[in-house]
Amino acid sequence: MNLVASSEQGAIANGLQFDLVVTNGAASLSSLSCPLPGSPIDMCALASVLRSGHTIATSEVDAPEEATRVMFFKASEMTNINDAFRTGEETVAGDPHVANLNFTLSVNVDAEAPLEVELVRIIASDANADGLPAEVEGNTVVTN
Repeated sequence: MNLVASSEQGAIANGLQFDLVVTNGAASLSSLSCPLPGSPIDMCALASVLRSGHTIATSEVDAPEEATRVMFFKASEMTNINDAFRTGEETVAGDPHVANLNFTLSVNVDAEAPLEVELVRIIASDANADGLPAEVEGNTVVTN
């Protein structure tokens, strides 16, 4: 999963919450992974913390459909989740990668009919805890 601001002047997320919905409940979120660049150390797996120091929290929710809620937050100092922003339609400055979302399948999946995972009900916030508009584009959350 990637996260970017829409431009260099765009607001960068300090907090993020979203729900993951899997087609027919055929898989469940098993873990998040965020290895440090050039290192085997994975803070997401070891301590439920992003590279930025944000805590990772997950929970199962039922409304309006069965989903897994994921939250990235920091209880003390306000720190950006990352510093990435778009410099053009297809180019990004900074490292947009936040975490890999790993799933466990509960059914056999045909390669011709892959499962869909939707990232919905996105809530992003800035350093003042003000809400930021956010949308999903491919595997990237874009804040405005």
